[in-house]
Amino acid sequence: ETLAFCQNELMPEAGVFASALDADTEGEEGKFYVFTLDELKSLFGSAYPQVAEAFCLGKRSLWEHNKHILHREELSILQHAWCNNSCNANEKLEGYKQKLRNYREARVRPEIDDKCLTAWNGLMLKALADLAFVSADEKVLQLARKTAHFITQTQRKADGGLWRSYKNGSSSINGFLEDYAFAIDGLIRLYEVSGDAHFLSEANELAHYVWQHFSNHDNGMFYFTSQQDDVVIARKTDFEDNVMPSSNSVMARNLFYLAQHLNNESFANRAQMMLNNVQRGIAQYAAGFSNWAVLLTHYCFDFKELATCGPLAKEYQFALRKRFLPNVLMSFSTHESSLPLFAHRFVEHKTFYYLCQNKACLQPSETAESILEQLA
Repeated sequence: ETLAFCQNELMPEAGVFASALDADTEGEEGKFYVFTLDELKSLFGSAYPQVAEAFCLGKRSLWEHNKHILHREELSILQHAWCNNSCNANEKLEGYKQKLRNYREARVRPEIDDKCLTAWNGLMLKALADLAFVSADEKVLQLARKTAHFITQTQRKADGGLWRSYKNGSSSINGFLEDYAFAIDGLIRLYEVSGDAHFLSEANELAHYVWQHFSNHDNGMFYFTSQQDDVVIARKTDFEDNVMPSSNSVMARNLFYLAQHLNNESFANRAQMMLNNVQRGIAQYAAGFSNWAVLLTHYCFDFKELATCGPLAKEYQFALRKRFLPNVLMSFSTHESSLPLFAHRFVEHKTFYYLCQNKACLQPSETAESILEQLA
């Protein structure tokens, strides 16, 4: 539903996501989104009591000027209250929601900020790839590919770097570290879910660009601005996680994952150096270093690589994707590949799992069950 909202409301072009919607409509905050009880009673008639239950109408929903914000009740509660096993509460709820959407379409819609930021599209790319990873939904995967194409083609500068902003067919503003960090993160994840090594190559190229243009050679971190940008006072370094993870914490994780995929020792050493810089902060204020702490878990616990190789590799991988395996790097290839995790492992007409740690691998396996036993 969140993706459907983004597609319907925040996608001015295929695969490109805009920044924001106005809260105000016709000078009134929230006007497009809220309802009076009289409106709802008139719209739903005898079904109103169920609608009131479904959207928690009452003091909890009351906002201002006798208007209400709809809050969806837990589906299990509605199932028990409405029909137990005699009907499908979700189908009823969807019907009510569709009726609300149709009614709302007659209202003046909020304005959209159609400025498209590379960083935020990188976040969307990662979200789309994550959804495709667990759902195997090809439509979501194709949308992720379009978003990746926007980042790597439309937003790519002649020197290999990234533009930050896009609007009305024109790209502008030299990219900041967060634009690269989130874009690389999304591209790595898209490679893992699609098996298309092109996306890994794009992520690797952007990481090298960041290394060259953003490095703080005194401490191994990355500046927020490129060396190509004018320095007003001083170049800042963004390292504390907040509403969004800090660009340095994302870059550290990017380098760690690229190091595993590409056997790049320089990337691995840099990621560990960056993590060492903030370990005291993790201990003293975990909430401000939560994304760093995720990287720390890869060092504190056994981090493994799971490569699946063979003509059925995609299907074999999906057999494991609905299991939460936070300390396992997963990738697959349906053909012979020179990438380190697949080199010399392709066997024609056979598909194998290769579970590895520190470049040492267990015997190849053909069943997901055996892999899960080894990961237990």
